[in-house]
Amino acid sequence: MKKAIIAVLASTLMILSFLGPILYNQRALAIAPEQASWYQEVDGVLGTDYYSLYPYKNWSLKIGFSKFGELIDSNTNVGIEYGGVRDPWAELPGSAIDNNVLPKNVWINGWLLDITYNHTAWGLRNLWIGALFADLTAYGNPWLHVAAPGSCALEAQEAFNLPGYEILADGTINTAGGLYSGGRKTNATAITDPISVLYHGPRKFIALLVTHVYDTYELTGATLHLVDIKFTIVFDKVAKEVTIFKEVKSIPHPKFTLTDLQVRIGSAAGQGELVSIPSGILCQLSDREEWDLGWTGVGQTSAYSSYVHFYAEGNNRESASYGLYTAYDSYFTLLPTLPANVSIPYNATYDMRPGTGKWGSEPAGTDGDATYDVAQVISNDQMIVGFAAYWPSLSDWDSDAGRQNVWFRALNINDRHVTDSYISPNDEPYLAPLTVGEWDFMLSDEHRTASSITADVQFRSVAVYGVTDRNDGDDYDIFNVDLNPAHDDVIDREVYYQLNTVFNPWDLYSAFEKKDSARWVTKYDGDDVTTLFYLKYSDLYPYKPYQDGWPYVYYGDFVWDTWDAYDSFAERVLVDGVLQVRDTDYILNYNATDYMYIDFIEAPTEDARIKILFSTYVPWEGGGQYEWLAVGRDSAAVDSAGAAIVSEDMLWDWDNHVVMSGLDMQDTNFGPVTPYILSPMKTSLLPNRTGYRDDSIAFNKGRIGLQDDWSCHTNATGEWLYGVPISSSNIITVGGAFANLATEYTNDFTDALVTLPGWTGTGLPQLNIFGVSCWNKTVYKAQYDGTGKETLGYGVISAFRDLNGTVWLVIYGYSGQDTYYTCWSLMHSDVLAQALYPFDGMSRIHTGITTLVLQYNYTLHPTDYCFVTVKEALGTISEFDYQGWFADFQGPIQQPQFTGTFEKPFPDWPLYPIWATDKFPTIHRDP
Repeated sequence: MKKAIIAVLASTLMILSFLGPILYNQRALAIAPEQASWYQEVDGVLGTDYYSLYPYKNWSLKIGFSKFGELIDSNTNVGIEYGGVRDPWAELPGSAIDNNVLPKNVWINGWLLDITYNHTAWGLRNLWIGALFADLTAYGNPWLHVAAPGSCALEAQEAFNLPGYEILADGTINTAGGLYSGGRKTNATAITDPISVLYHGPRKFIALLVTHVYDTYELTGATLHLVDIKFTIVFDKVAKEVTIFKEVKSIPHPKFTLTDLQVRIGSAAGQGELVSIPSGILCQLSDREEWDLGWTGVGQTSAYSSYVHFYAEGNNRESASYGLYTAYDSYFTLLPTLPANVSIPYNATYDMRPGTGKWGSEPAGTDGDATYDVAQVISNDQMIVGFAAYWPSLSDWDSDAGRQNVWFRALNINDRHVTDSYISPNDEPYLAPLTVGEWDFMLSDEHRTASSITADVQFRSVAVYGVTDRNDGDDYDIFNVDLNPAHDDVIDREVYYQLNTVFNPWDLYSAFEKKDSARWVTKYDGDDVTTLFYLKYSDLYPYKPYQDGWPYVYYGDFVWDTWDAYDSFAERVLVDGVLQVRDTDYILNYNATDYMYIDFIEAPTEDARIKILFSTYVPWEGGGQYEWLAVGRDSAAVDSAGAAIVSEDMLWDWDNHVVMSGLDMQDTNFGPVTPYILSPMKTSLLPNRTGYRDDSIAFNKGRIGLQDDWSCHTNATGEWLYGVPISSSNIITVGGAFANLATEYTNDFTDALVTLPGWTGTGLPQLNIFGVSCWNKTVYKAQYDGTGKETLGYGVISAFRDLNGTVWLVIYGYSGQDTYYTCWSLMHSDVLAQALYPFDGMSRIHTGITTLVLQYNYTLHPTDYCFVTVKEALGTISEFDYQGWFADFQGPIQQPQFTGTFEKPFPDWPLYPIWATDKFPTIHRDP
């Protein structure tokens, strides 16, 4: 049976040895040439942007990718090129190639999917498909069909490392055209869509890649559309990493097409629990990256060699090699991975194939105790760090799959799961570590649970790839011998910074509940002599009469955060706009009277501009401070009415004080000295909003930046008087992107964005609210009746931190009316009372939720049941299952601040679970 999983006998190997010359010495024939449109390159902009407070080197990342899902652009030979100096997947940087060591036919990068299912007529089937860019013989090319008796002797030997027939653009197989090698192969057939660009803003790029996979029945030539593979590339262009949502979705079939798939859980031969999954499709999806991160001429090391270590939760917390914490637990997925050791039995007593999955079901946990895995690669010159991170934690992993010769097939429980070198740790660094991260899962035609197996129609995994400078990263088995082997001393601190922006982001929980500090700015002029400068509060500080030693900052009030961590409120010191490094350029300390100062190692030069940004804990208990609440200069009054509610809600519900209100742009007509937060970029175009962008709106162009501060100035004697910082402060912005230009700035960072003209690609409709991490990529647009009256509206509440450390809480609606009711909902909506506010000491803002999308039904009164509903609860990599969360926590939980219980929290609500399904979202399957 074609694609059946059968034993490979010794005689088969003998047959193959005789057939080798026939199989591998095919006559060269013409194949359809590659097309330039199969590839795309996107430039990062960190190196040219305005983030002077980012505590690491500001080199940009450039990415290349193919429509097939490989992270290589064959047109320009770009993989993930960092600062023009290293590209671990398409070395050398730029278009040059070292054909002696790294010809393109050995650039292994991409993915592999292995599938097993039961067809009612065709029997038990196994097919695989992979796009790895190269196969060691050739690279690129269209999809190739590897099949017996063409490219191999027996059907069980169909494998990626063998040649295949060309698959034409419509999915048909050209068996008359001869055999070819290349980087995209399957023993079935496939059709890949063109690259679909969804969004290409000044700082964010999103593209969708789709491949349709078909089984082929060898006896009749019939095909069956089995699954779709969907990759969503999300590239924050001021980051040193790229995030890819990797999804596999089962395709609906006519009745009786697929039958039960029987599997064995935790089996030895003839043992373990047998479970049948109706319409089950067992999948093994894996990432595969071969790393050429090193350089040439480095001591006695091989050219391009690297150190590698795999931090996998499946290491079962041995030593320091386990997975890393993430907020994205089981409430952020429809479908977890399989339990460990799931196999396909062929009779009651003997399993003919090893089980899948060394590690069990992930993501684990229901309270933010889930993990993600990381492969960290360090160049042989110890200058550069590359990383690949995987969520949920992996079923199988390997760091040396190339030399073990398992790079071209799915992993199983008997494979070695190497975390370093296949040979020994002393073998490092070595040429071309080839990392594999694999997720095993079960698809079906609907959500099903059988024993410890969950099946569903769609699976999502996430991979994050990046390159940074090496700051303090150590290879666990080599560099760290004499150091504290604690986990956080091994992974590079900038890698942690970058990964935390994805896996532990600044979220709504942080924005509302955990902000307990305020931001300040102090300025001085250098004199080439003085090294010591005191930190002082602004003269605008509202509690200065009650502050001992005013205006000096007492050390007990100072926020002593880690200087270069992602979630830090640490000080930033600049001299003439150049960031100074703590303990390298200056010392942070306090004097005998406990007042804080910085002491430069070398005195700043004459007239050098010294700027000190810092945070202190605020005097009001339990809350924090937002320095700014900004509305749009060109907005309507309805936005300001909404902003007033936001300011009151911050104090009423969260004990957060709003210190300053202001505008996005300068109001030259009615308030020329009124504070505004955006930086004029092109003064010749002012006061038009185009003067606040560095370029016209177009793909990858039109950035906006923030001003440094407001009201810092010198008096008649030249003494500095201190104002309120803007960049690195805490900002609330109210109003949509057309009404408030500051919201346009945030659009490239929030996890629901507006598909603005000029930046939205053909893959999305313009002027919609788009949930970036929604599983079915839902868009929302206000609806109006025949008289022009709005009947359905939408609003967004979102939080994030930019690279300067600026905290943003973004509140807007599709229309001005929607903006008002988004603000109104914070204080008055029964829905947000359930979604956000705490009860019994437990917050309902689950960590990881960065964005809420609300819907307003204007055919109802604002106080009516379901006037406000939550349509999306989004994070950086997935969406939150509010209905599942309520199901787990529903019960007689009395809420002191409300009448009623959790089952019926408000008088006009129906009993649980009706109100949960009426008002709150679950994860949205791709239809």
